[in-house]
Amino acid sequence: MSVLRIPSQTGSDGCVLDVTPQRAGWTYVGFEAYRLADGSRIARRLEGREACIVVLGGTCALRCD
Repeated sequence: MSVLRIPSQTGSDGCVLDVTPQRAGWTYVGFEAYRLADGSRIARRLEGREACIVVLGGTCALRCD
């Protein structure tokens, strides 16, 4: 199975790519990519999962419980 995914249209929340562990055939790791406009916000709840945020451009502020 190929894990190559071509981004589709940007969703209303800025999501351009969403690969779940189930869809990729992986056990734990998923991947999401977002393109956000200046001043945009995104909130994600990842109960029981670790998260890694990679900022490719611009700046951001993060909050974690």
